[in-house]
Amino acid sequence: MALRGRILVVDDEPSIRKICQFILQMMDFEVETAADGMEAVEKAKGKPFDLIITDIKLPGIDGVETARLIRELYPDVPWIVITAYGQLDLALKAIRLGVNGFLLKPFSPDELKVVVNHVLEMDQLRRESLRIKALLPLFEISKTLLSTLETGELEGKLLHIARESLAADGVWMYEVDWDKLLGNPPDSLSSLSLELQAALMKALEKSNTAFLWTRERPEEATPLMVKANLDQLLAAPLRAGERLLGFLAAFKTVGSTPFRPSDQDFLTILAGQGAVALENAKLFEHVQKAFVELQELERLKSNFVTLIAHEFRTPLSLILGYASILSEEIQDSRLKSFAEIIVHNAKRLSSLLQDMLDFKRLEKKATSIQLEPIFLPELVERVVENYRPIIQDKSLEVTVDIPPEVQKVQADPAKLEVVLSNLLSNAVKFTPAGGKITVGAKLMDRPYMFVKDTGIGIPPEEREKIFHSFYQIGEPGKESKGLGLGLYIAKELVTMWGGRIWVESEVGKGSTFWFTLPAVEGKHAS
Repeated sequence: MALRGRILVVDDEPSIRKICQFILQMMDFEVETAADGMEAVEKAKGKPFDLIITDIKLPGIDGVETARLIRELYPDVPWIVITAYGQLDLALKAIRLGVNGFLLKPFSPDELKVVVNHVLEMDQLRRESLRIKALLPLFEISKTLLSTLETGELEGKLLHIARESLAADGVWMYEVDWDKLLGNPPDSLSSLSLELQAALMKALEKSNTAFLWTRERPEEATPLMVKANLDQLLAAPLRAGERLLGFLAAFKTVGSTPFRPSDQDFLTILAGQGAVALENAKLFEHVQKAFVELQELERLKSNFVTLIAHEFRTPLSLILGYASILSEEIQDSRLKSFAEIIVHNAKRLSSLLQDMLDFKRLEKKATSIQLEPIFLPELVERVVENYRPIIQDKSLEVTVDIPPEVQKVQADPAKLEVVLSNLLSNAVKFTPAGGKITVGAKLMDRPYMFVKDTGIGIPPEEREKIFHSFYQIGEPGKESKGLGLGLYIAKELVTMWGGRIWVESEVGKGSTFWFTLPAVEGKHAS
């Protein structure tokens, strides 16, 4: 059975020493005895005791002075006084010194047991209260540490908090991954030898809590402690899961006040919080660095795409222009078809380049809406005419349906043309040969436009995704064409003028894309 603690019994009567020793050993305590005050003080200088029991009258120094000298070594040690009638003045001195219990001579074994158990229970409660009180600041400390995302600043805070909270003469922190050693104050690192650092790391490999080294124990640390002029060394692991990141250690030099029992718990928790905060800070810095690099890469990519698109436009315009002339003037049907293929693909490439440029302008927010009165049928016919060749090739029936009350509207003609062009391109692409397409408008609470087709339709789970950049559905059994930017650009432009765009669709029957316009000419949108 484990011993409950160490008790020192001080009395000049051998019989009382023996009876107390016997009873207390039966209670599973380790017991030492002393016949006078000076012998008791000398014994207390060795291994500390959990309880002192002294007779109030002793040869040489009395029991009160004995307790006072022992408490200079161990301020918190509980103390029981054995007294008799007629010793009131000494009893009062004992009370002023903070005695924890009294035994009145003569006393029975049961009385001794009751007083000892009561005093130790009260001392345990006191220690627990002090421990909780000492740990309370850790809640605020935790918030401070976890909100600090710059590694250097966090390391400085951790060292400062450890030194101030533990009233240490110095604090060290070692980080394995960077082989980084820090100290508060900085010159305290001169006391940390490589041998002591290695011994700490070895001791902490299998430890999850703080431990205390003194000049006496463990024996293997004694020469290292003496060489560094340290009296006590309190060290805790910096640990992330099973991985040992390093250590946080606080020390006291010879002559300093010893660490409190609660300091061990405090440093264990502080090191745990510090390890998490350091991992978070380093992860944040890594992500931040990657984000900056990604931004720079995105900027270079954006500039490159814009440059390429602009550089391609001039030669592409020349190819398209000359190919159009050739297709009109060549009489040979075979050569004429070749020229028309060139024209068709040059237009397709031109459309892709325009999508890229529009996308980059929207990304950079380098475009704005300029409203003006426009005649809607004219703009719609112009858009439809651009797709006339492919409409004829697929034998599509395209109808324009714009009633009189919505023919004159307020809009940005260039942006509206892009929106309609992208929606019509989509309809033409996904409507089978012989299908029907309607481009129309309606006036309800505000003007609406729509592009309706009898194409393949869009599954419900795809209807939100199609407005995302670079998202493509593709035709069943066919390779998808384009960049997947048309609907995204249309949505962004409609959003810019305060409108909204959506799709109604039924798989196998077709789709209708709706969007709102700013206002009818002379009216404001509601």
